[in-house]
Amino acid sequence: MTEPASAPAEKTTVPEKGSRRWLVRVVETFAGSGLGFVVWTLLGPGIIGGLYAPLSRDAFSCEGSVRSALERFVFMQAICAVGGAALVAATLFFGRRWWARRAQRKAVAPSA
Repeated sequence: MTEPASAPAEKTTVPEKGSRRWLVRVVETFAGSGLGFVVWTLLGPGIIGGLYAPLSRDAFSCEGSVRSALERFVFMQAICAVGGAALVAATLFFGRRWWARRAQRKAVAPSA
């Protein structure tokens, strides 16, 4: 008896690094990550604070304390995100200039 023909294996295509598709996927990933960060930064304290609100308003509630702590946390998170982005941008800017000068000096220097 003959065996039934197997279905062709599906190829998973992973874009090659350096290709335009790869760059687009990386940009999409970072854009989605950034969007999620911003949305949760804006909505997170209210959602988490609401979880600590009692069902009855007559009961003791720590909702205010939780919201206040989360708002401070989000504020510091935003400051650190902006500071980190500025630090990385400055490092890449000056690092690339340094690397280009170094490569230029190596290209000009005669080899022994």
